[in-house]
Amino acid sequence: MTLRQWLLIALGALIGGAGLFVIFKIWAHKQALKKQVEKVQSKIRPVREELKAGKAPAKDAIEALASNPQTRSALFECLREMKKLELFPEKYNNQKALAESDLVYWLSGPGQLGVYPDNIEFVKEMEIDSETPAGKIIYYLFRFRMKSQHWSTATGWMAGFSGPYVAGQPPKANVPGVYSSMLGYDKQSPDKHLLSAHHILKQKGVYQGLPAGKSNGKAAAKPSDNKPGIAPLPAAVQPSIAKPVTAMPSPASPAAVPVVGTSAAPKPAAASPVATAPVVAPVVAPVAPKPVAAYPVAAAPVVSPIAVQPAATPVAAPPAVVPAAVPPPAATPAAPVNKS
Repeated sequence: MTLRQWLLIALGALIGGAGLFVIFKIWAHKQALKKQVEKVQSKIRPVREELKAGKAPAKDAIEALASNPQTRSALFECLREMKKLELFPEKYNNQKALAESDLVYWLSGPGQLGVYPDNIEFVKEMEIDSETPAGKIIYYLFRFRMKSQHWSTATGWMAGFSGPYVAGQPPKANVPGVYSSMLGYDKQSPDKHLLSAHHILKQKGVYQGLPAGKSNGKAAAKPSDNKPGIAPLPAAVQPSIAKPVTAMPSPASPAAVPVVGTSAAPKPAAASPVATAPVVAPVVAPVAPKPVAAYPVAAAPVVSPIAVQPAATPVAAPPAVVPAAVPPPAATPAAPVNKS
């Protein structure tokens, strides 16, 4: 085999190996997600089975699941699906508690910490303009850390967000905007942490489909229909509408001479349809043509009928007189010389 063939075989093996590695990573990620879901649902399953059987779950079991951030949101969703939200403890039936649970669950997933954080603390509720019809949206800022042996232990406290939530909406779980850059909490101010998360989540399309919430302070322009006088008629339109574009011959005078200079007469500007100014309606309404025999010619001297003067026929210029060529004077014969 030639060197070229060996190189092609090696290149094919390299590409094939890379493809298999990518496929394996995708498969492993999906398996990890299934394992994460099953780990939580296995703790909620007894409550679900009792509700399906028409039995009331033990209050202690409900309290234990609700107090644990790892299972709180899953329990809330289970009771909501079974239409038994009244069983959810009032102490945790608020957005801050559900936001904490969503963040803890997200951090335990593959590609993040991979485990539940050892500590998590609520910092504050923050509001930002979504620049969408949802208006102002709410994020909950937390800080968390790992104290055990973990790749993030040296970072210390890290910032994490849960949201977005629309003000005035009932508490909800499993929001799409849970995020953390795994950046040290003290590396930036809370506002900068929020701004960074806001831009990233907006690019991911997290804000699409959010219900309308509080106004973002920008009043929408409202049309002022049926309010006369709001939009005045342009000055250029008023004087020109009353004047005809061209002089119309009177029906009583068929031999009327067209007005000289009609093509140079000023033309009226087109009447702009102004929906908000009813005063324009009489102007732009179609009017049947009327005879113009009584048109006041004296008021407009520039359009008075003037007999068209025939253009003067240009007189041919007299032909230029070309001076006759004068023949040169005849040579005078010399007197004969007497040789005697």
